[in-house]
Amino acid sequence: MIRTKKESFNTLREFEEDDRQRLKKELKQRKQFLISIIESKYGKLTADLQEMYQNSNKQKETEIINQSLIKLRDKQASLGEIVKTSNVEEFVKSFNILNEEIKKLLQNIPDEKQVSFQPGISDIHFGSFGYKSKTTEIKNISSLTSLETVRIIQTNHNEVDMICPNSNDTTWIGGQNDARVQLIQNSSGQSIKEIETNVSNGCVRSDILYLCCLNEKSVLAISLDGTVTTIKEMQPLYPVCIYVTSTDDIRIGAISELDNYDLESKNRRVVITMNDKGEVRKELSQDVNGIKLFVKPYRCIVNELNNELVVLDKTSGGNGRVVCISPNDEIKFRYFGRSSDELAYEFNPLGIDIATNYIIVLDFSNHALDIVNDEGYMIKWVSIEMNEICSLAFDSAGQLWLGNHDKTRAEIFITRLK
Repeated sequence: MIRTKKESFNTLREFEEDDRQRLKKELKQRKQFLISIIESKYGKLTADLQEMYQNSNKQKETEIINQSLIKLRDKQASLGEIVKTSNVEEFVKSFNILNEEIKKLLQNIPDEKQVSFQPGISDIHFGSFGYKSKTTEIKNISSLTSLETVRIIQTNHNEVDMICPNSNDTTWIGGQNDARVQLIQNSSGQSIKEIETNVSNGCVRSDILYLCCLNEKSVLAISLDGTVTTIKEMQPLYPVCIYVTSTDDIRIGAISELDNYDLESKNRRVVITMNDKGEVRKELSQDVNGIKLFVKPYRCIVNELNNELVVLDKTSGGNGRVVCISPNDEIKFRYFGRSSDELAYEFNPLGIDIATNYIIVLDFSNHALDIVNDEGYMIKWVSIEMNEICSLAFDSAGQLWLGNHDKTRAEIFITRLK
């Protein structure tokens, strides 16, 4: 078959358009990959500097490191300008300039305590492209070394990944795989009430339990007498996490595909603010540069002292990060865990709470509590001796409740930081 010049020209145009779309997609993927690598490197650098700051005994040296941390925060803020760049060559050029600025900044740190920071583009390979009756307080944060177990509650759950203390001597507990929530007596652990529902997360405010229900794709409110009210139908979104503020604002972390961590997909990831009638006031999914804020918002909480939203964001099935959003919806910081040199496994946060303006993060894989200040710097970490701890919550007495996984009967450890 002999083609006309017009047919041949049209075929050539189709090939060119296919190549253009393929290249555009590849560039977009590479840019997103670069962003994730940069964030990871910044997280490690911040952790290294913070560790040096903690371990320094010399006043002059401490001042130098502290100033370095402040300057690093300014450099980190400039990343927002870099990621606006749509041209990958300009993106790489801008990042390399920032990289050199950081190296000069690090030269001020004493030689015997230099930290490693090598995020150059040449190193990157493209081929594999609750309830609080009052604010919980932690005293003498610098002297904390361990957890003291006060007592243990045996449950009839396979897992306890939701713990929501009430103001009285009762607590709501639940596990996603058990498809039920239970109201138990704190003193005895005995079940008072049980409600069947596939729960992902919950939060108590004024003795009302607010629940994220996966099967129903809805947000429920349950009173102490067992009355169930539907606050909001969330279809097509799955509500994954929830927090209710002292002013009755409800924050919901939601996602359209539960186990899809691909940022290039059309999977919707959002934190929604609504009132107690289910009326949506705000949705948060991207920063001012159009970059997605979350991969999977797994747990969320609001620091009531400064009104900052703190989201435990799962970036895959086995790791994650903490994202702090300021009241004007800008990223304040991202926390990626301790330095990777210290960790046996990747940082895998599963639980989060706030005490005395500190963020308490449960690292499931490394059996630890990371205590992070409101600037995103780790102040302390405390080892967890119990196995398979997957949830945490402070009660009104300041005791830390820890829930675990178990094939038959999960346990709750009531502890104190000491």
